[in-house]
Amino acid sequence: MATTTDKIAYAGSTAITITAPASSATAGQCCAAVDNTSNLYLDAMVMVQVVNPAGAPANDKGYYIYVYGSQDGTNYNISTNEMATPGTNAACTPDSPTNLLGPIFMETGTASKTFTYVIGSIASFFGGIMPQKWGVVIRNYSGNTATTLTVTYTGINYTNG
Repeated sequence: MATTTDKIAYAGSTAITITAPASSATAGQCCAAVDNTSNLYLDAMVMVQVVNPAGAPANDKGYYIYVYGSQDGTNYNISTNEMATPGTNAACTPDSPTNLLGPIFMETGTASKTFTYVIGSIASFFGGIMPQKWGVVIRNYSGNTATTLTVTYTGINYTNG
């Protein structure tokens, strides 16, 4: 009898729509929600990449990354006080305290450099189960506005072979 082994199957990298937020102690930017109802990924890895401008970093010298999700595809763990239309690429100001998950801190303390942070598992924020729709909120408190902010995700499923 042949033995099979479960293996990770990575989907290609997909861009997430988000606008680079200005530096702020409170305000940030929500990305457009990622819809998982068709792909049915069991997990996703997210990469956030920031290109710092030439100006000297200040404040906390980094970015705060939060995660949001929706169990039903409509209602998110983000309040309408934080954002008028949750799940869209729009400015938002996380409540304090917030129902967003995280934050994860991404250090960007050097001018004229590219910084990359990989979130290894979106499902881990939701007890190991991927929500129907999910996304990130990024709050820049670096003292600068990134010349480039790129957010991508790679869907993960498992194969048996």
